[in-house]
Amino acid sequence: MLGKYQSCRRRGRLKLKLVAVQMYFLLVAVLFIFYSVDLSVTASPSLKDDDRSSEQHQHHSSTTDRSLQDSNCISTPYDPLKPLNSPPEVINRVLSHLDAHEASIQSVILQSYIKVNRPTTQDSTQWTYADFRNALQYMATTGVTVPPDVARQLNLPNNNRKLTFFLGHANCRDDGWHVGLANVAAFLAQSMTLAIRDDACDELNTEKAIDAAWVSWSEGAWPISNSCGQRRVGSNGYMSDNDFCEKVYTCDVDADMTMTAEANHYYGTDQRNPFPPPLQCYPRSVDEPYTGYFDPRDGGSVEISRTRAVPSSIGRTDVEGCCWWGRGALHTKGTCSMGKFNYYFGAKAAQDGRSSRYTAVNFCANPQAVCSSNNPQSKEMRWMLALFDWVDRVQHYNGNDSGGDGGWNYIEQSVHFLENFRKSNFIDMDNNHFIDEVGSVLDQGCPSAPCDLSNPSRVHKAQTRKGNYVSAAKAIGLPVKSPALRAMETQLDAYKKGIDDVLMQSTSPVDGSSRNSYRYRYFDFIQALGLMVDVGVEKSYFYIGQDYQPTRTEVATMTDLKSGIFNVALFLTQAIVNSIREDACDEHNTQIVNGRHPVSNSCGQYGISYQDLVCTDGNDNGKECPLDLSMSLTAVTKALDHRAPRQFQCAPQSQLPYSGFWDVDNMEENTNTAFANQLGRTNVEGCCWWGRGIFRHINRGRCFFGRLDHAVGKRAAMNGRPSLYPDTDFCANPEAVCSSEDSDELQWIVGMFHWIDAVQSYNEDGWSFMDKLKELPAGDVADIRFNKMLIAVDCIMKTGNHRCEVGIDSIDTLVEVLEVFGDKYEQVALNAPTLSPTLTARPSASPTNFPTVTPTLEPTGSPTSSSAPTASPNIFDYPSTENINAVVADIQRNSQTFISTVFPAGSTGELFSFNGFAEVLFDIASGSVEGKYFYVGHGRTTNRNLRKRGMVNIAAFLAHAKTNGFQNNNCDERNVDFLMPDETTRKYPLSNSCGQYGDSYQDERCDVSESFMECAPDKNMLVSAVPGTDDTSYKNPPAFFCGPKAYFPFMGYFEAGTFAIINDEPFSNRAGRTNIESCCWWGRGSAQVKGVCMYGKLNYYIGARAKEEGRKSMFPDIDFCKRPQEICSGKHSTRLTWASGMVNWIENIQSNFDYGDYLDRIVSGEIERADFISYVSDKLDGGRNKKERLINFNLIIESLAISIN
Repeated sequence: MLGKYQSCRRRGRLKLKLVAVQMYFLLVAVLFIFYSVDLSVTASPSLKDDDRSSEQHQHHSSTTDRSLQDSNCISTPYDPLKPLNSPPEVINRVLSHLDAHEASIQSVILQSYIKVNRPTTQDSTQWTYADFRNALQYMATTGVTVPPDVARQLNLPNNNRKLTFFLGHANCRDDGWHVGLANVAAFLAQSMTLAIRDDACDELNTEKAIDAAWVSWSEGAWPISNSCGQRRVGSNGYMSDNDFCEKVYTCDVDADMTMTAEANHYYGTDQRNPFPPPLQCYPRSVDEPYTGYFDPRDGGSVEISRTRAVPSSIGRTDVEGCCWWGRGALHTKGTCSMGKFNYYFGAKAAQDGRSSRYTAVNFCANPQAVCSSNNPQSKEMRWMLALFDWVDRVQHYNGNDSGGDGGWNYIEQSVHFLENFRKSNFIDMDNNHFIDEVGSVLDQGCPSAPCDLSNPSRVHKAQTRKGNYVSAAKAIGLPVKSPALRAMETQLDAYKKGIDDVLMQSTSPVDGSSRNSYRYRYFDFIQALGLMVDVGVEKSYFYIGQDYQPTRTEVATMTDLKSGIFNVALFLTQAIVNSIREDACDEHNTQIVNGRHPVSNSCGQYGISYQDLVCTDGNDNGKECPLDLSMSLTAVTKALDHRAPRQFQCAPQSQLPYSGFWDVDNMEENTNTAFANQLGRTNVEGCCWWGRGIFRHINRGRCFFGRLDHAVGKRAAMNGRPSLYPDTDFCANPEAVCSSEDSDELQWIVGMFHWIDAVQSYNEDGWSFMDKLKELPAGDVADIRFNKMLIAVDCIMKTGNHRCEVGIDSIDTLVEVLEVFGDKYEQVALNAPTLSPTLTARPSASPTNFPTVTPTLEPTGSPTSSSAPTASPNIFDYPSTENINAVVADIQRNSQTFISTVFPAGSTGELFSFNGFAEVLFDIASGSVEGKYFYVGHGRTTNRNLRKRGMVNIAAFLAHAKTNGFQNNNCDERNVDFLMPDETTRKYPLSNSCGQYGDSYQDERCDVSESFMECAPDKNMLVSAVPGTDDTSYKNPPAFFCGPKAYFPFMGYFEAGTFAIINDEPFSNRAGRTNIESCCWWGRGSAQVKGVCMYGKLNYYIGARAKEEGRKSMFPDIDFCKRPQEICSGKHSTRLTWASGMVNWIENIQSNFDYGDYLDRIVSGEIERADFISYVSDKLDGGRNKKERLINFNLIIESLAISIN
């Protein structure tokens, strides 16, 4: 009966028809990802009338969240008919965990406002932990059993008739109970919002009169008839719009029923304004045909004015039969819900001879028993009603694809949300997600409100629910961590700033300067550390000072913090030396053979053949990956020096018959002839085993990746063992370490795996790493034992023995680490609960429509003129205030020809208009950007050559803009780079948003001297370009978009001819990208600004950063690093399209030392137009669009009547 309703299905069909064209592809992609979640925990149908067959319930997928693997650890198809009943050991585990957090639950969750909506709270008098726990234990163990006859009508199998509160399944990782905790947190968050914060078991009268033009006082008026329903939703028939409830469960409405809700403490408290009286119901009479309203001016909170009939938001002016307002922790309301509770828990169950918790209570005759202070069982009932309502309507919500909810399943989405939450400690407060969907299911019966478009309404207190989820999760200890891990994380959090600012720094090989590492961040390190401390690998764990080698059933506690800190410090020292300083995950091509860097160095460097590194020792014998000569992979990182060889690659000889060398002079690969590495290899077939991860110089070869797969990858799962990454085959794709959904933590994980296996376990010839670690003295890094330890560790990692001749003493780096950590190793005080989720805001993901407002007039005035400097090292470093008016006048004299040639949309076009261009040109030429000026000519305004030089600069800029497609109103870069792997069909990679023609926009970084300006890629950013809307747009690839790998693990391609989006498997672009995480930096605006460097410069010169740092800013409210799409779909787009292009032109063309000379030479006739445009094109895109740019340049020069060769 309850769960997903006919109104929701009607809403779904209507809503799908209203979806905007511009978000079509993004929605398709999101639904694809949601459909692809493969979980082994499943949901059973709720108790509702639904004729769908079991086949219609099926919802298969391909990705498994690590926390819900079945007991055999193998990913299995999702079965929504599997009962959501937890085994006793899981129930006890959750209850014990909650008991351990009772104090924080009481101090955070079970708190009520002293005054209405005021931040000061006190312990709730209506809601206690003991009552909650008793009700939860009953609902988790006993629950309710659906009678066979009802089950047959609902098509429920016999093994699925028991409904309990789900606290998780047992699994091989022993973490299935975490999902149960997440279920508890979601329930308590909603309860906090609806009932606990107000200390109210009964629903309160909170809605003022809507049609209240007659109310002349500021306090407002509250209809007494709100008892019948608030916020346009009637209480009596709430969630009861099908026949099954009417026939089996629903209570009859008794018009003679008289009832009053319990008085809330707000009534007796001195409030800012008196509070409305409790809800009540009673029959109408001749003397009182309507109930009136509460007027806070009429003597306080107990008197009601009956001077007029005041309708509620559902139109009621009386309270006859309106006794079904919300009650309990979720304010469960309606005749169906209360009738159902009576059917399974009350007198109806007892009358039918079924088990009943409250045999003497007829909830249909006395619904107020749930909240009555005279009922000794009320304190438990209010929790029991809410838990039962949750189990039926939320926990068992299982939609289908045709119902308008995209097949949304609560448990599936809960697992997905928990996994992301555990990885990121992030709750998005700005955009809709799982918590909003849960609130929508609870309030309106579907996950995407409004569920009834005929009576649309938003979810009440949506933001509060999200905030309360953060509080609830924190209070009950989510994410779940051992005391030892919490202690170490708290300790490291105290060092976080130093770790980020000092240790996680890459070093430029060009000038030795440092910058924040792009790949290695504190957060990812902490996530990986948590997994390797609490989950571990093959019953081994990263040592942080805990009771060593805890079993899965024991809790790791902190016993030796000093040794744990030293172990972390030694590990980070090796990580800094091996990878962090070079910001690298992949091994780089570093060996020179015969004066060159062979491409075949990917097969092995310095005399080692990586594919021949097989496992021969002890228990690892035979664990190496099989040699697959058909593999084709490309690394993702290379040295930071732009002159360095390109990334390693491997490919069969059928694709790459031979390999050449890196030509450092031309900075490209020379493939004209075969060139051998030290071992004589002249191809890269089977050469996919180069080093990867934080110890990329060590973790390489088929043996290492085979052991990795056996320990944490797919092979572990297939063999029925616990696996951190059960769907990742490290033998089929070793590059997953550096380029996959989990690579941010994986690059740390593989290093920790090696550290645990090779370093922590080392005990040879009387030398034990653990013993030596514990001998290290606190506060005296000058002690020789540190030097000896560093050399020994380096030897162990490189040779497997603590004695070697190649060990490096990295004492300077260790000193840096320990200086960050300080010299006191006393545990930082822990407050319960610790390590709460970090609440941060994510940038808005939804683009707005094209702006329609354009500048109304051409520039007519100018700032006060001042003389330009007489001598300047660069003519572009000074404003053109003397020339801008004359230049605009020149353009206006030729405006008709000029506008029709350059601006097909006309002078008042929508996005790229002449008015917008002229206004921005005037601003930037005359000094609106601090220190940057668009050049329109300098010197005396009567000097024609000087003015002509400025006009040519303008013409060249417009030729570039026109070449980039603004004549078609294309603001966002289009997907135009196709591949033809089968030599027949054009396939446009959807990952081209990351970069086209082999470029990687997020790697287009600034020079070292300007690196402080660039944007830091945000992997959580979700942005969509503005799609085409004409009748033929479906024939073109969809608009670019970007999003995290958690939502879009991989991307496919758009197939020309069939006009189909193929998203069944990864399809890489020319740069090897198969996902779109952090790929939000595609070209935008008149000059197609792209890359993290240029967007950072926009923010630095004309955006929010300029304002924050006290400089002039044209767009002080726009952070281009967080909102790059503002250029094309924001309120300032008509100016931003031009402003972004002009800043880009200043930075990439005018900043060249010889550009002024080229302007002089073309004006004086020394060079032809083609020579000038060739120079410009080479600077802009390597000459890719030289011909088209020259054609456009000629058109613009002629339209402006500029006389040059």
